[in-house]
Amino acid sequence: MVYVCDEDFFAPSLVSCQSFNAKYYDDVDRYIFICTESDDFVEHARQYCAENKINAQVLKMDITAAKDFPVLAHLHPAAYGRLFLQDYLDPTYARVLYIDGDTLSGPVNIDFDVHLSGKTLGAVQDIGVVASRAAARLLNRPAEQDAKYFNSGVLLIDWPKWCAQGTGPSCVEYLNSGAYLPYGDQCALNNVCADNWVDLHPSWNTQTDLLSDPGLVQAARVFHFTGAAKPWQRDLWKHDVTFSKYYEKTLKGHPFDAIFRPSTVKSSFKRCFRALGKILGLKKMRNWAAWVSEHYG
Repeated sequence: MVYVCDEDFFAPSLVSCQSFNAKYYDDVDRYIFICTESDDFVEHARQYCAENKINAQVLKMDITAAKDFPVLAHLHPAAYGRLFLQDYLDPTYARVLYIDGDTLSGPVNIDFDVHLSGKTLGAVQDIGVVASRAAARLLNRPAEQDAKYFNSGVLLIDWPKWCAQGTGPSCVEYLNSGAYLPYGDQCALNNVCADNWVDLHPSWNTQTDLLSDPGLVQAARVFHFTGAAKPWQRDLWKHDVTFSKYYEKTLKGHPFDAIFRPSTVKSSFKRCFRALGKILGLKKMRNWAAWVSEHYG
């Protein structure tokens, strides 16, 4: 189980890592790679994990090779770190689960042995791309209107295949090619692995747009808070306050917290108005449960 983050995202990455049941995942090695130039920060993070008996190896990652990659408003350079994991992880691992830091464990446990049909990785379709029907354009396959584009926030990787096929270096090469990259490394991963991934059930990566359906929430293996607003930003988060309360409890006062934001009077009023609009049916929402049922059963 692997996370890659910068200093600011270390706290939510650690919270995510701790959210996965220790007993069920006891035999799973956990890594948090921090993209920073500060040895002191990494050592402080290691000491914190050791003192609090947190089962995670904290390591420093050098991403200077990514310095010329596209810098996007919603994408920190640390996101490119997953493309360099083969330089850091033991090649004998059978499976590697890469997870973004803006995630939490869902109520359903992860099955690391799920069949990948000979493909290099398993992933979930990007819900925003599904909604905008942009997959064919992002994959440079305009004629393939049924093309699928995955969200790279949760990747179940056949690690020997990833390493043998040079998936990370191939993505780096794609990033340097001048190709269209509105979503940075996610676009590179999708184009390099276009025919080499398994479309997993959305419960593996239950993205923000799916949180409105209680059934999808109960079936989730991983909650992924996609979009600009995160649940630890209580003044901006528009969805289930249960997640905000969880982060408030775990992040507030945390020695590494640099991101928690409390509610404001204005945000509380906005939340009430949104709730009222939902009750009155003023805002129409897509029935994602029906979409999941149609495509995954």
